[in-house]
Amino acid sequence: MKVTQQTTVSLEGLRAIRELRGLKSCELAAMSGYGKNHMSRVEQGKAGFTARFLSVVAGLLQCSPADLVAAPTEKRLAELRLTKYQDLTAEAEADLAKLQGEVA
Repeated sequence: MKVTQQTTVSLEGLRAIRELRGLKSCELAAMSGYGKNHMSRVEQGKAGFTARFLSVVAGLLQCSPADLVAAPTEKRLAELRLTKYQDLTAEAEADLAKLQGEVA
């Protein structure tokens, strides 16, 4: 079953984790294959997103999709801070490319 239904809510964790990882919204957009305007609008709760969007972005930020939706607690941010942000492995890049192809 392909999930295509869009949800529009503010992704409170998205901005916090993106900033924690040292990325600008436009950088994350370029990495994910989504437009920078769309990324910004999703962060603000002004545009919809799908489960696929959450999966792609969470993979890039090396967190869970749930981390993007919920307001991050200080404890969770500390845990993510301790998790070394690493470049994607070749296998993860291949998986991401496949997901991005499904988004297009």
